Amino acid sequence: MFLSMVDSPTDGRRASKRSRDDAIFQPRYNVAASRARDQLWLFHSVDLPDLHPEDLRASLIRHVRNPELAQFQPLADARIQDLRTEAARPGRARNNAPRPFDSWFEVDVYLQLAERGYRVIPQFEMNGYRIDLVVEGQRGRLAVECDGDQWHGPEQFQADLHRQQVLERAGMQFWRVRGSTFSRDPEAALEDLWRTLDARGVYPHNDPRNFAPVATQAIPEAVPDDAVDAAQVPEDAITLAQQAGQVLSPDVPEAAVPQTAIPELVLAPHRVAEPGLLPHPQDLPSPEPVIEGLRQIIEVEGPMLCRVAYRSYARAAGLPYGKTLQGHLNRAVARGLRQGIFEQTDENGQPGQVEKVVRLHGTTPVILRERGSRDFTDIPPLELAALMQEVRRLEPELAEPHAQEELFRRVLALHGGERLTLKRRELLEHSYQHCIGQLEPTLSD
Repeated sequence: MFLSMVDSPTDGRRASKRSRDDAIFQPRYNVAASRARDQLWLFHSVDLPDLHPEDLRASLIRHVRNPELAQFQPLADARIQDLRTEAARPGRARNNAPRPFDSWFEVDVYLQLAERGYRVIPQFEMNGYRIDLVVEGQRGRLAVECDGDQWHGPEQFQADLHRQQVLERAGMQFWRVRGSTFSRDPEAALEDLWRTLDARGVYPHNDPRNFAPVATQAIPEAVPDDAVDAAQVPEDAITLAQQAGQVLSPDVPEAAVPQTAIPELVLAPHRVAEPGLLPHPQDLPSPEPVIEGLRQIIEVEGPMLCRVAYRSYARAAGLPYGKTLQGHLNRAVARGLRQGIFEQTDENGQPGQVEKVVRLHGTTPVILRERGSRDFTDIPPLELAALMQEVRRLEPELAEPHAQEELFRRVLALHGGERLTLKRRELLEHSYQHCIGQLEPTLSD
């Protein structure tokens, strides 16, 4: 970002002061100074002697000349050690959290991040707003909001929503965690944070990935949602991998998928909803705001499996996706169906609301899309069936019964898959046997 600071002060007199109370200049200043993602170059015709010490322009010049003196910097190692000692003291809740933190909850989350080597700035200021914690890496950053009951109750929801929307437009990405969730199980509450930081390219300070060329960094395939918790299965590694859907059973060899394309076949991009901050259903007297949040997600990403919509809602609300939240969202979808907001189909043939496919009322039941950020098992079966049907139309030899295996491989390759695992094969077989017939009238028209 190249920023020009031009003024013509009178000899012997300072330029007119630009203060933080200037309703016109201050917002423009914030936007200009916060847009740079890598470097900021400042060209100026005035210098510190020409400006009032409290002038916003003077503060920017001082920062550019010596960033280490800027107000918002990571805490020193000695201060972090003091925080660990203070946080471990019995009865700490009787005292206020140490500055600059608003709560002991923020301190606890900060220490978890610092323990892993992340560079964290507490109470980061951006565009006139404060963010609880900002985790900075050499290739990205992430805002972490700690929603404790004392600081982020229902009455603060609208203010938080507006603040997050403003900062997201300025390029900041958010991750949220609730105090009640963290207090029950801190490790589980932050599992998604570590994944999100990796996805954003925000790594611990000494992580070698900070220095690896971007083009050579491996991007692993998403772990299937049906992966089984290792604590609930035997320790045998082969059994674990089979239950997680990563390898085929011994009698079915794992099949490598050729990366082929069909020039005549163009898939629509898969869009990801960004609904902003969504409320916790427990904080609301009515399910209507929850229905509206789901509607925003489904409008962009539907048709989609309910469990995929629920995960998107959980991320936007800063909540773990568990049975309690699932129950609230099931009831919201049921009410939305009765109100005619949603339509639903049973494409998986499995019990439970979460495996149903939901879309907005009056919209098409099938869209041929790229896989995008979805796991392969997140794709609705009818969408897979429609893709199989289109591939068979364009390559008639794959319509023969003996070509079913090659058809599966071709469809998987079109979605960027590399291995035809057991779970993926089961999904493709189900889509082939139970869903293609539903498409015949539509496709023949």
